[in-house]
Amino acid sequence: MVMYKSRFVFMVVFLFMIVFARGQKIDSVVIRYEDMWIDHCKTVTCSEFGISNNDCQKATISEPTKIEEFMNVLRELPYDTIREHYNVYMDTRAQIYIYRNNCNCTSMICMDIFGVLIGYKYFAYSRDFLQVLSQYIPKKYLPVFK
Repeated sequence: MVMYKSRFVFMVVFLFMIVFARGQKIDSVVIRYEDMWIDHCKTVTCSEFGISNNDCQKATISEPTKIEEFMNVLRELPYDTIREHYNVYMDTRAQIYIYRNNCNCTSMICMDIFGVLIGYKYFAYSRDFLQVLSQYIPKKYLPVFK
């Protein structure tokens, strides 16, 4: 009986978390960026980017249809197994902040010339992602899709 009760409580908590997460709509997406082709004397980590680059450009996406378009292409990025396997460090050139409604939970994504880092996973660029991104960042600043 105790085992079933703990399973029930776990399922209720789990379902509540799913409903809560899905209920959080995205307010805006902010992209802080610099020219991806500029050489740095050292590698800039994801956490150092905001500190070391106060003169970055900034683009904000706040229109719901544009946010949905951006999030759809972001979700479709292919997983980059090569970078994961060889433990390549990211030289951050842009950060994407995803702000949600009524929540103090902001997601941050880092970008470099080769791809994006979401959490601890690397993803390669896709043609669609770069095309949508070019609406907010000048093409001369973006990597070239091959």
